Amino acid sequence: MLTQTKLTVKTFGCFSIKRQVGENTLIISESDNISRKLWGLLQYLIVFQKRCVSRAELIDAFWGDDFSGSPDNNLKALVFRARRALTALGFQDGKEIIRAEGNGYRLNNTICFDIDSEKFEAYCNRAQTEKNPAKKLENARTALRLYDGDFLPSSSEYAWAATLNVYFHSKYLKLCKNTVSTLADKGSFEEIILLCKRALIIEPYDEMLHCALIDAFTETGAMQAAMRHYTYIIDLFISELAISPSRELTSLYRKISISSAFKTQNLLSIQQSLSESFDEIKPFHCTYSAFLEIYRLEARTLSRAGRASQLVMLKLVGKNGSLLSKGQSASGAKYLEDAIKASLRCSDVFCLFGSAQFLLLLPDTSCENAIKAVERVLCFFDAEHPRVSYGVSHTLLPVLPVKTYENTTSERAVNRV
Repeated sequence: MLTQTKLTVKTFGCFSIKRQVGENTLIISESDNISRKLWGLLQYLIVFQKRCVSRAELIDAFWGDDFSGSPDNNLKALVFRARRALTALGFQDGKEIIRAEGNGYRLNNTICFDIDSEKFEAYCNRAQTEKNPAKKLENARTALRLYDGDFLPSSSEYAWAATLNVYFHSKYLKLCKNTVSTLADKGSFEEIILLCKRALIIEPYDEMLHCALIDAFTETGAMQAAMRHYTYIIDLFISELAISPSRELTSLYRKISISSAFKTQNLLSIQQSLSESFDEIKPFHCTYSAFLEIYRLEARTLSRAGRASQLVMLKLVGKNGSLLSKGQSASGAKYLEDAIKASLRCSDVFCLFGSAQFLLLLPDTSCENAIKAVERVLCFFDAEHPRVSYGVSHTLLPVLPVKTYENTTSERAVNRV
């Protein structure tokens, strides 16, 4: 009899089925040498274990429009292998677990299935409907602990699994953000730090969670950690997504800077912290956010000094017009960075912008001298790496003084009138 049988199923992060038999814990998991389609069948039957799944539905889920061979016979063979795989959980006959019913299959409904994704959804719902704040938060914490990564990642090629993964992922992120808001109201910033660190492993590009983590670092006085994470996320967004920092991130940077500045009262210690020491004179390499501030300061200076500065973009390009691979972009960016460091002045500024291009700011430089500076970079690059299958293109524009922007705005206003 299977009425006392309990199967513990993990669907988040990886897939496994566990059964306790006496003192022995029996497990089958994705590390076992079983085909992905067989795992997919077991996963599908478990996810929809409360109903009978028709043969037609299973054939559509795993073979789709591929009618080569006999899908019906293929399904029967897959069910046979799935039943045999379940014997590793101590069942004498897999037929007592996967039962034929009508024109389909279903799992034995006398078995108790303890499925993490079902529990996650239940706790999410409780966290949403619970009126008691303490119980509401505890339900949210339990749900967040259950979510351990993507839903059935090994079956992401199947539309049904991919759809459910998006559903659970969005539910998890929404719960994370709601819980962060609740914890912030309580002043529980240490817990926010732990929550956000874990969540960002699962979803590394969510800006709101990054902002919450930086803010929590700041509130707990961990200014260095806040600044390190700010620098990390700016570099990540620029290199991976080619996007500039949002207003929220910029305002957080100001908050960190102000909080850090007020902790230092002695002018001598401030001077020492501001001073830069270096063994070699090289151009200033910074993040895009720092480059943006330096550029704006230079534009303000030009409006009063009457001198010229230049903005340059250097971009890696395939010599035959082909797109660069990820490996070529990574190695090429390092080569180009070395060429920039070896060729420009210490007063020049540069940053990585995207995965395969750099921005250069050349202060006190005419257009002609800027072209010569770019040629030095390109000559160094070509001399050091003559056999690479890509080159470097460049674009050059003058830095516009602040008054140019103001005049342009005024002219547009006059034209509208």
